[in-house]
Amino acid sequence: MEGYGIKLEMFIDPNHPEHAKDPENIGLRHLALKVDSCENIKKNFDCGAIMEDWSGIKFCFTKDPDGVPIEFHE
Repeated sequence: MEGYGIKLEMFIDPNHPEHAKDPENIGLRHLALKVDSCENIKKNFDCGAIMEDWSGIKFCFTKDPDGVPIEFHE
C-alpha cells in the first residue's frame, strides 16, 4: 500500500518458521524506516553493520527500548 509519501509493505508467509526469541514469536518482526543515509543514521543511533540488500540498497538495524528491531533502509 502506498500513499501520502508513506509505503507499507507486509509479508505474510504461513509456512515461515516462528522466531525463537523475543520480543514476539508471532506478529511484529521489525519496523523499517526509509532514510537518506545509513552512514548519517549510524552517527546518531547504536546500529549494527551497514549491509546491502539483494538490489544493492544499504540498510542497518538498531533496537527500540523494548528490543524490537528497527531497520533503517536507504
